[in-house]
Amino acid sequence: MVPSILSFTSHVTSERPTPLIIESSIAYWPALSTRPWANLDYLLEAAGEERIVPVEIGAKYTDQKWSQKLMSFGDFLRKCTESSYIDEEMKSSDIFYLAQHDLFEQIPRLKEDISIPDYCFVDTLTSVAINSTSNVYYQPPSDVIINAWLGPKGTISPMHTDPYHNLLAQVVGKKYIRLYGPEETPNVYPFAQDNFLKNTSQVDIESPDYSQFPKFPSAHYVECVLSPGELLYIPPGWWHYVRSLSVSFSVSFWF
Repeated sequence: MVPSILSFTSHVTSERPTPLIIESSIAYWPALSTRPWANLDYLLEAAGEERIVPVEIGAKYTDQKWSQKLMSFGDFLRKCTESSYIDEEMKSSDIFYLAQHDLFEQIPRLKEDISIPDYCFVDTLTSVAINSTSNVYYQPPSDVIINAWLGPKGTISPMHTDPYHNLLAQVVGKKYIRLYGPEETPNVYPFAQDNFLKNTSQVDIESPDYSQFPKFPSAHYVECVLSPGELLYIPPGWWHYVRSLSVSFSVSFWF
């Protein structure tokens, strides 16, 4: 489905906007066609073997052993694709993730392979007051915020919320995504006492401890697998959990 700008604006500014998959609207991107990011040799050539990037180490940022380091882009790509990442028994300490990084400011050549979807420029100001009825307070950013998400199979973004409207573009590989509406906040147990993690759920989504989080089973959710060429619209305040099913490269647009 490819909604018109008018239709998408109506959806985004409705009283309770919901997640929406948009198909085929980014098929023209060079990253999906003439300069495919699925070609790792092209990524290395475009980015540079020795360029330094910040990398997360560990399955997810809520783990005690989670850490960060700087490494060359070439070494990072090799970590993403080496055979150990195909093993279902891989250790979380073996998972390297370039997450929520402004890679396109750092490497403008890659930015030429994508374009900001027109949907990011709809008038969202009318949704400021509307979303406050669901205890979601939205203030649009001064410009569209673009981040890269690149990693091997098994990378996880723990369930969390973002303060903006989000279009998540899948370029390489597939991701499993589960989403809970803002009304489910009491049932997903945010880290309420931690300012850094207050937008993150304490629940291990795929292996929940029901004795510790007894209300979680009653939380309603929707889920999807996002494939290359698809956009997923996530409204502000929607809880979302993301797990890569393969080597994956995604781009998020906050607006």
